[in-house]
Amino acid sequence: MNINPDDIEFSDLSSIDDNGRVFFLDGRIFRAIREDASDRVRELFTCGLVSDLVESGILPETRITEHTLDGYGMVLEHKRCHPVTYPYEWSFSMLRDAALSVLRANLVASKYGYQTKDCHGFNIVFEGTSPRFVDLGSFVKVAEGFRGWLAFEEFLCFYYYPLCIWKDGNGFIARRMLQGNPAMPHVSYLLYRFPLCRILNHAWQEKMARLFLKLKVSSPETLRKKDDGVLMNLARSLAARNLLPGMKVDLQAWQGKVEKLSLKKFATMWGGYHDEFSRQGNIVPSPRFERIISLVRNINPSSILELAGNQGILSTLLAEALPEASVVCSDYDEIAVDVMYRTTRERDGRITPVLLDFMFPVLTPTREHPADRLRSQVVLALAVTHHLLLTARLNIENVLRTIASFSSEYVMIEFMPLGLHDGTNAPPIPSWYTVEWFRSNFARQYELLLEEQLEENRILFVGRLREKA
Repeated sequence: MNINPDDIEFSDLSSIDDNGRVFFLDGRIFRAIREDASDRVRELFTCGLVSDLVESGILPETRITEHTLDGYGMVLEHKRCHPVTYPYEWSFSMLRDAALSVLRANLVASKYGYQTKDCHGFNIVFEGTSPRFVDLGSFVKVAEGFRGWLAFEEFLCFYYYPLCIWKDGNGFIARRMLQGNPAMPHVSYLLYRFPLCRILNHAWQEKMARLFLKLKVSSPETLRKKDDGVLMNLARSLAARNLLPGMKVDLQAWQGKVEKLSLKKFATMWGGYHDEFSRQGNIVPSPRFERIISLVRNINPSSILELAGNQGILSTLLAEALPEASVVCSDYDEIAVDVMYRTTRERDGRITPVLLDFMFPVLTPTREHPADRLRSQVVLALAVTHHLLLTARLNIENVLRTIASFSSEYVMIEFMPLGLHDGTNAPPIPSWYTVEWFRSNFARQYELLLEEQLEENRILFVGRLREKA
């Protein structure tokens, strides 16, 4: 079938792909391969590399189609992983597993004489709790006897440096590093790990970082760049004899090194909020959760998103109750999301965890807004609005409008009539903070379908998005 170019939407993220362009058609994802790259890409299939990567769970299912697209030599189809989350929305364990997936991809590829030429985190998409390497165009053939890794420097910048910083508890800086590419320049990591270097002026910092890190990770191409100095001439001489550490990369050794990285244990405000529901590995749902699950089941949605879902207990129960539905659970607490991810992975669950402050998400100019990527038929926001309204002092119209932006049809939002009451203490409630006030604002944003008191301090509002005029 010849595809009509007017029917497809090219992905902006594949605009610099050496082999072609990724595009979307009828909810499916394809990759158009240029004429001059067709033989090279076809060889990835005929040599067995693609099937090995797919069978190993590293690459999404990928096949050569009989479709044609004017201006291109062949069209591939990939199994679509949905939704897409970005590295700065992953927890520590997610980033570590993504790094391990990249190393596994290269170990498999090395059997066929290939490796990846790049490995930044935007080449990884999580399918539930399984990281998939999605950049087929990254695999290139290398010369026989080549013992390095073309993407080693990028691996250090995007994975190893952030993980080393994050494992000691500095998740804030690590996640900010993951917004760019490279995630963390070598000189910045050197200054972070070796504070004494900071006493030098900037010029000397650059020289020391360049020398230290070139000697550590340099490829022959890097060393051929013009650089004066006796030491760099020595480095070139060593490189010519394959004697620099970066000239030989032991992928299995790096796999072991990354596996040993573990997050330092520390408490966060919401990191253990759902512990009460877990008993000896089993989840014991509360009557409140059972009622919410019943209401969601009556809708029978194709997709569910829980905002501020903490460790994902309710989302886990929803995924089990509605096995055909896509379930995404977000929270802004990094420990809660990490627990969610590890627990879901161990249970072989289908939840997609997302580290996200839905009111103040991390945004970058070239990436889609999380509301566009995570939009679901049913959106739940339970036991969170009182914090946003009374602690953060956000405007209720803004809160309800933001929640609506993540939904394609229904919302379920709890109102806490006792405010920030924790069962023992009850701070004064503002006079305007009433169920009537909440109901009035809710009804302006949504069509009110149900209002039900589930517990003393929990009133559930179920609504449908109003059609825009």
